[in-house]
Amino acid sequence: GWDHILTKSFLNNFVRTKIINLHPALINTFPGNSAIKDAWEAAQEGKVDSTGIMVHEVTDVLDVGNVIEHRVVPINKNLTFPSFIFFFNCIILSLAKKFPTSGYISFR
Repeated sequence: GWDHILTKSFLNNFVRTKIINLHPALINTFPGNSAIKDAWEAAQEGKVDSTGIMVHEVTDVLDVGNVIEHRVVPINKNLTFPSFIFFFNCIILSLAKKFPTSGYISFR
């Protein structure tokens, strides 16, 4: 996870540009940078049977911007966490390919 929430004053510099984020969960579920692990653990506890991936517009609130596209990802409780991560990342890559960028900002 990036661990950055962009401020309104920062975002106001990009009013003619859509800033998007690919978040490894669906809207209003598993916010933050441990979303994949949180979803997998919830499935192990029988609380959920799926999670998802969303591409959303970035706002000054964590992981709640207007959803542009999403994918529901089933969680097979028989998979180990590393196996689930591999499966999940394959789906992330297929979705990310739909959103080529002309540039990016790195916070690292």
